[in-house]
Amino acid sequence: MNMNLSDYRYGASKDLPVSLRNSIVPDERIMQAMYASGLIDNLEDSIVRALLELMSLEYINLGILSHELQTELLKDALMILVSGRINISANLGNEPISLALEEPGDMARIFSFVDSKNLFMQASINVITPSIVLLLPRTNLEASLLFQPELAYGVMKNLVRYMHGMVRRRNFENSELSNYIYRNHGRY
Repeated sequence: MNMNLSDYRYGASKDLPVSLRNSIVPDERIMQAMYASGLIDNLEDSIVRALLELMSLEYINLGILSHELQTELLKDALMILVSGRINISANLGNEPISLALEEPGDMARIFSFVDSKNLFMQASINVITPSIVLLLPRTNLEASLLFQPELAYGVMKNLVRYMHGMVRRRNFENSELSNYIYRNHGRY
C-alpha cells in the first residue's frame, strides 16, 4: 500500500512509510505536530522528508532552562512542541513577553531563528511537564538553500503565515478586551 505523509493530517493511525521508519519520526504524534504547526503546509512529501532530516527530536525534563538556551543545540533553533507543556518568558528590549506551548504544533523561538544577530533577547524556558520538541537549527535550513531552495522558501513562507496568524489573534483578543473594559460597540 502506497501512503502519503498527508495521511497524517487527520490522525490516520497507519504505519509510517518505509522511507520514514529510520528517520527521526518514531510515531504519528510528530507528524500531527508538524501539520498542526502549519510549517509544512503546501509542501510536497519529498520536501517534508528532507525537512525532517534537518531536525532533531529532543526530550526535555522538568525545570527552567536559561543558560541552556546558549548551547549549540538550542541556539538559533526553531522549537515545535510535540507533547508536554512549556512556558517561555523573554525580555525583548524592555518589553517582557511570554508564550505558552500547550498544544502539539505550537512553535517558539521564531525571532531567534529568523535573526538573532540583530536581536538581543534574554529568555528562559520553564518546562511544566516532561516534553518532547522538534528543533530546527537555522544553520541546517540555511544549508538547504544550496541543494533544495524550495524547502527553505516553503518553511519561511509558512513561518510568516504562522506569525501573521499570531498577530491577528493577539490583535483580536486585545480588541475584545478593550471592548469589554470600555463597553465599546454596545457589547457586554
